[in-house]
Amino acid sequence: MEVEIVEDRENRLLRRREVRFKLSYIGKTPTRQEVRGKLAALLNSDKELTVLDKVKSEYGSQTALGYVKVYADREAMKTEPEYMLKRNFGVKEKAAAGGGGAAVGGGAAPEGGGAAGGGAAEGGVAAAGGGAASETKEAG
Repeated sequence: MEVEIVEDRENRLLRRREVRFKLSYIGKTPTRQEVRGKLAALLNSDKELTVLDKVKSEYGSQTALGYVKVYADREAMKTEPEYMLKRNFGVKEKAAAGGGGAAVGGGAAPEGGGAAGGGAAEGGVAAAGGGAASETKEAG
């Protein structure tokens, strides 16, 4: 994978460097993480302060045009939208919260004895399950 810098400018107001580049590769399109790592090394910047905004592949050729922002510090990165940070750095903080949600969801099944047990606590399925139990009692 080869990177050619097309434009490099300093944005003093937002305390970041904005770089447009052309990417040449062989085979499959490189992942965002691979491109970000290569650019961070090429630009002598910290990978944690490098935000890959976009990479657009050109149809029929193994080249892509892209845009990356290199921030001066973490404070300057606060101007970056949340979805862009998730795209570049994954879901670090949300993973802990999401993991807790998964544990609660996962815990509902064993406690309830299955999916219907978990649904019974939430409603919807409980009404249908409860109705079926009532009908069985009335019939018996």
